Amino acid sequence: MKNVWELGEWVDARYEIRHAVAAGAMGAVFQALDHTTGAHVAIKALLGRDSDALRERFAREASMLSTVHHPNVVRFVAHGVDKARDLPWLAMEFVEGESLEAALLRRGTYPWRMAVSIAIDVLEALGAVHSVGLVHRDVKPANIALEKSSGLLKLLDLGIARPSDSARRLTATGATMGTPAYMAPEQLMGAPGASSDVYSACLVLYELIAGAIPFANRGAQALLPRLVGEEVPVFAEHARCPPALLKLLRAVLVPDADRRPALEHVVGELRAVLEANREGHTAWAQLPTADAPHRDVAPRPPPPKTLGERWLVVLRSPRAEGTLREQAEQIRGALPGIELYPLDDDTLLALTTNRPQCDDLCAAFRSTPNLQEIRYQVASNLRITPEMTSGAAPLPAIAMGLLRGLDL
Repeated sequence: MKNVWELGEWVDARYEIRHAVAAGAMGAVFQALDHTTGAHVAIKALLGRDSDALRERFAREASMLSTVHHPNVVRFVAHGVDKARDLPWLAMEFVEGESLEAALLRRGTYPWRMAVSIAIDVLEALGAVHSVGLVHRDVKPANIALEKSSGLLKLLDLGIARPSDSARRLTATGATMGTPAYMAPEQLMGAPGASSDVYSACLVLYELIAGAIPFANRGAQALLPRLVGEEVPVFAEHARCPPALLKLLRAVLVPDADRRPALEHVVGELRAVLEANREGHTAWAQLPTADAPHRDVAPRPPPPKTLGERWLVVLRSPRAEGTLREQAEQIRGALPGIELYPLDDDTLLALTTNRPQCDDLCAAFRSTPNLQEIRYQVASNLRITPEMTSGAAPLPAIAMGLLRGLDL
């Protein structure tokens, strides 16, 4: 990672960089030792720091994060700018434990009572974030962890949180950050709010019980039923739960944010479901019935999850000599495991199976003038079919909307 700290370097004469944890287009995360306290911290460096507005937003949101105090929210430590590298950074509590994503890969599903208890902790953590005027924007299993030492659930990665007050936004209108598979429809279109976090948290709850997010069996079309408001499917027999829980999830997972119940109401309803079913219950939300035509979840258990990851990469090269479509045809087949889908002459959509393949893909187009790149980590079961990239399908509109939102 160019112009980012090397192992053993010090930040702010206090934090010693020990390990690289993760890296993306906008930031890199390191584990560091705080020599003042002796504790380990996670330090996130802002990589897209050339924009004054982005730097200002980063500093303001770091200050706002310092006011969030909740046992289920990762604790703010400090923020500043490494003057030697001109690198803004944010230090947070380092959580040693297993992420919910890793636990799902290991377990497959959770009993509904345990899943509801997890969801309540996540929602109450989000309530603390929202109370200071922030929206998390990236609620997903990978950003929820169980701390090994305390057993507490922790909401992670507040580094892309932003003010919820639209009058104070410093990002460009329509900017989209987060993980598309867990985004609410309004967030996909660049207008996230507190309700978007509640939507994402309920997607996570659904996945904990069912083993997959709603409509995951439709591959690349998994987002489309949620965008048009199709009712989420009932759970299969192996993942049965009280009807009141399914009813609540259906009330939250709707495309119109104004129709969703408030966070406090959702938490109250989840507690009521637990209370009403302390001794078990005979009525369960199970398999599809003849009077429920939209309930299309197969009765068999979902296939085992794999450890693979998927990355959606959008490459754009306006006004270049020779089109990305032509270049894609030239390299098609030369990069095993990478699927290429030209949306038009200037825009290429690609799916890779891991992060290094993202680098290989971008290296293949490195000589392309004016090349712009966006990467998103997406659900491991995401698939794109050729018909989904036709001009009449919603997928190109969503992809182009994300491009416009990121001001490319």
